[in-house]
Amino acid sequence: NTPKSPNVIWISLDTQRAQSLDVYSNPISTSPFLKRFAEESIVFDKAYSQSSFTWTSHTSMLTGTYPVKHQMLNNNNPIPAHKNVKFAGQYFKELGYETFLAATYVGNERSFPIAFGIERGFDVILPYDALRVPESTIKTMLDAFSFKKPFFAFLHTYIVHGPYDVENSYYDKYRFPYKGNVPFDNADWEKKFGQKVTDQNRKDLEAYKANNFYKNIDVDNPEDLKLIRARYHSVINFEDTQLEKLFTELKKVVPDFDNTIIVITADHGESLGENRELGHVLSYETNLWVPLIVKVPHQSPKRIKAPVRSIDILPSVLELVGGTPNQNVDGKSFVYLFNSPDQKKHFDTTFAEAHLHNTFYVVTKDQWKLTIEGNGKERLYNIEQDPSENTNLVQQEPNKALELKSILMNYQTTPPIQ
Repeated sequence: NTPKSPNVIWISLDTQRAQSLDVYSNPISTSPFLKRFAEESIVFDKAYSQSSFTWTSHTSMLTGTYPVKHQMLNNNNPIPAHKNVKFAGQYFKELGYETFLAATYVGNERSFPIAFGIERGFDVILPYDALRVPESTIKTMLDAFSFKKPFFAFLHTYIVHGPYDVENSYYDKYRFPYKGNVPFDNADWEKKFGQKVTDQNRKDLEAYKANNFYKNIDVDNPEDLKLIRARYHSVINFEDTQLEKLFTELKKVVPDFDNTIIVITADHGESLGENRELGHVLSYETNLWVPLIVKVPHQSPKRIKAPVRSIDILPSVLELVGGTPNQNVDGKSFVYLFNSPDQKKHFDTTFAEAHLHNTFYVVTKDQWKLTIEGNGKERLYNIEQDPSENTNLVQQEPNKALELKSILMNYQTTPPIQ
């Protein structure tokens, strides 16, 4: 029953910023398993998301198209994607794959855009976090697949998303002396909530955390920021543990598991006080730079220097399995970079946008990045010389700002898929 084409497992670690992982040189170890996995894989030093918002970024990722074309811009009164917007599940279904989707879906909160297009082409959909209980995910996969055909599984986890909630044993690994007012572990939250958590009030406490998570944090207080980063590192460590459990079990039960392409990435990153932001509302690199690790059968491990984009993943994986993206796809396969890892350039420009808590449009070309916010404010950075985006160069480099603004305005006139 060895499949003629490789299986594909594509994992999205929601809200996972690249720079907080061991493989991207985080000085505080959070993810030893993922680092070991990366040592056997192809690691992209820089991958750009097309939005800092889950719905928009995942739709771009799974269609290979920019937001301006797929129009999945926010989850406030959304409409399903146009029928001609083709998703990954549909491509793999047409190629004869068995298909499976496990993704976080929290009632009316619509954490993941199931029922608005992203579910197209999937034989089986598990509307739960794929990594919270990996054993359940694997059981559902085993029930879904005959393994007489290759399979495509897209697995989404919300573990790392705020308020960075995990068992105290994970917080203990990153605990430090702190005398401020921000709750750190579950006991602190219960004290602030005024009740011990029970099965009856658990949802109330979770809602309380979500509504009050950022309220006591002073972004100018280094100790508060250290605490938030410790909480974030704690959930990454839990996520890493769950990834290891997932792959350990999959190797035991999936026939010919070695003939599997594995993609691990994120929909967007997270700001932990950089540029005075907490969360992922704005357009800074902390929110748009995502990890991308790809393991391909018979490919030697390497690091790719040229920046790539989330929209490049779909056409790349399709090339590896013998498929072809349709004419609407904006992404470009990066497979050729496997043989040219030192090449410095893969694309000419990339775009990002968001339209939920904040509106912005971004264009990045070479080392230059221009953001235009919903209020018309423009920010221009040389991200090679100023990767933290501290110095707005709009006044000093008016010609460059004008050049990029013209490119961005042209992008904004791109017609949606019809």
